[in-house]
Amino acid sequence: MDPSQDWMSGSRIQADQTLEYTASSLETDRNYTFSVAAVREGEGGEGPRGPPLTIKTLCISKYVTDVVPQMVTTTLTATNDVTVTWQQPTVQCSTGITQFTIYYEIEGDVSSRLEAGTADPNAESFTLDGSLLEPGTTYNIAVTVTTDQESALSEESTVTATKSTGNLERINNNLGIY
Repeated sequence: MDPSQDWMSGSRIQADQTLEYTASSLETDRNYTFSVAAVREGEGGEGPRGPPLTIKTLCISKYVTDVVPQMVTTTLTATNDVTVTWQQPTVQCSTGITQFTIYYEIEGDVSSRLEAGTADPNAESFTLDGSLLEPGTTYNIAVTVTTDQESALSEESTVTATKSTGNLERINNNLGIY
């Protein structure tokens, strides 16, 4: 451990108390190193510090709307797939964006929410497999962004599945057979 590091004295915990300490008022997206030493009254009362433990606080934006994907839109393709597009949010975390997660649910039924998949950090679109959707059913599609934690859901975009996309039909369309 580097002795030139600045150490802040924490609380003293009596021997008959629980051996626990909560550090508060920590800054977001910052590394902190903790170490424990036994202390007794009198000269030379502080023993050597134990091994250091470094933790990093989560990156929390002051403005929640800044960290969710914006302008989420959905487009139903001829094969009943759904192209989901979004605008990248501004993220000022040391981890940057690690992924986007796309969710879909039956309109009006939050309990039906499922993950459609994930997209790379630089992506601004995702194709949701139409075979996951029931024809004639309206779905809400939303996107989250992950830095060192997952954001809230974006505003939803709505799409209605229009036809069945059986595997044979999909294969025939991909081969140009109609």
